[in-house]
Amino acid sequence: MFKIQNVVFTTLNKAKNFIGKIIIEAGGDMERKGSDLIGDVAYLQVFSRHRNITKINEIKPDVSHDSFITSNCTLAGDVQVKAYSNIGYNSVLRAELAPIR
Repeated sequence: MFKIQNVVFTTLNKAKNFIGKIIIEAGGDMERKGSDLIGDVAYLQVFSRHRNITKINEIKPDVSHDSFITSNCTLAGDVQVKAYSNIGYNSVLRAELAPIR
């Protein structure tokens, strides 16, 4: 009896996961089709969910155009990055109390 209940539970769990994946994919397809209909191509753009440059107390970091900032680093507050500087992967420069130069 216990073995039958275990098989039924496992089968129902797999079916639930399968149906959930179908709903997620269908929702994504509907979003893309709707965006195509209204001419919005935002779903085609590659973006990072990391907040690369963030204000603290309305002070935004100052970054030189000649510097290299990785896509997953975070600069927050009174941070100044000069030319030919590198800010590496997964690094966080957060200047709340004092500036970082």
